[in-house]
Amino acid sequence: MKTKAQLAEKFSGFSSLLYQSALLNIADSYEAVSSTTGKNPKNEGWYEEGAGSTYTPTTDTEPGQGKTYYAKVKTFTVTPELDVPCKVDSLNFEQGEADVEKYKVIGIAGAWVTDSDPGEVDYSFRVPSISEDILKLAFGEDAVSAITGKVDNVDYDGLALILKNKKVQGTWLIVNSSKDRIMVINNTALFASLVLDSDAKGVLAVDFNGSIESDGTNPDIIFLKKKA
Repeated sequence: MKTKAQLAEKFSGFSSLLYQSALLNIADSYEAVSSTTGKNPKNEGWYEEGAGSTYTPTTDTEPGQGKTYYAKVKTFTVTPELDVPCKVDSLNFEQGEADVEKYKVIGIAGAWVTDSDPGEVDYSFRVPSISEDILKLAFGEDAVSAITGKVDNVDYDGLALILKNKKVQGTWLIVNSSKDRIMVINNTALFASLVLDSDAKGVLAVDFNGSIESDGTNPDIIFLKKKA
């Protein structure tokens, strides 16, 4: 039995919320196995490298002398475009309870058949900024334009905003407080709204609310730990 200490993989704290407009592109990669002693390469699912950097499953049942084996792993690259300012305690990520359906028959107290649908994810946060980049992210490139004006004989310049309904898609990264772990949220679909945050004595902010549109193939959540 594994102990509590062995199961203690912790993710806590929050230092940054990063954004990339593109969804993750997951690809296969092959990494050399560092230790093969006492292993069965075939049972481990290892590969051998062939001509032209091609990899085929090995048929070896014990490590070959001087032979290099490769393990297939999933890999991706993220290049964040924005380090989004997020209000403290506004970041919420929660999967709802599963929708459980119970089929019963006469004469039996318990369920005859039990099935369920996974609960939907609620993902939301508040951004206390009306920068051009944040407004374009929230409402679209064509919703924001430069403008000048005169108010009481004083000249001003700024931004004009059309409150368009835009689905904000992409990849979000939540970085923990010690910056050695990252939670990657993929397949997101968020919608934005302007709000005057009275909790902070009138800070104008943008709320993002939405969920995950899972495709059932690519990962929705990825937990990363910095390599030693």
